[in-house]
Amino acid sequence: MEEKVVAIDFDGVIVEYEEWKGKDHVGDVRWDDGPRRNLERLKEAGLAVMIYTCRPHHEPIVDLLSEHDIPYDWINSNPTQPEGVSEHKLFANWYIDDRFPTFESLTDSVDIILDELEEEKRENRAKEEDMSIKQLRPGQYLVKDRYVVDLEHDSCTCPDHTYRGTKCKHIQFVEKRKGD
Repeated sequence: MEEKVVAIDFDGVIVEYEEWKGKDHVGDVRWDDGPRRNLERLKEAGLAVMIYTCRPHHEPIVDLLSEHDIPYDWINSNPTQPEGVSEHKLFANWYIDDRFPTFESLTDSVDIILDELEEEKRENRAKEEDMSIKQLRPGQYLVKDRYVVDLEHDSCTCPDHTYRGTKCKHIQFVEKRKGD
């Protein structure tokens, strides 16, 4: 399985940024947005973290990240770059940048990425797992002799759907089966 990479802008996401103040100036860490914990969450999920920046000198960045135990894999490089992709554009599966119109916070961005990973895992389990399915009535199915999926109401009685409110693997499985 290919390693998935999250590219995170340094200035404005990890540290405060107002304007360029010279190559040796680094803003204060944005502790309100928990960069250490959020990057740890990405690493715990098995993702590689690439810090990207327009700064020509990385020493102040390395020093700050090391001083505050903020985990990362690379700065402005991606050794897992797919073949054929220009080295002038760093490849990542996700980009977090304070200049994106949808950027709210590092925490919100990491939550979205981790939710997408969970959704992908559910989809993969729905594809790989062999589940029994029995129609109870039009639009309603018993899956694995245990959970009731109601396609009309997009619901399932499993804990994943009940407590998270997400489209669980059972709903996805029934939708796929009904689409075949």
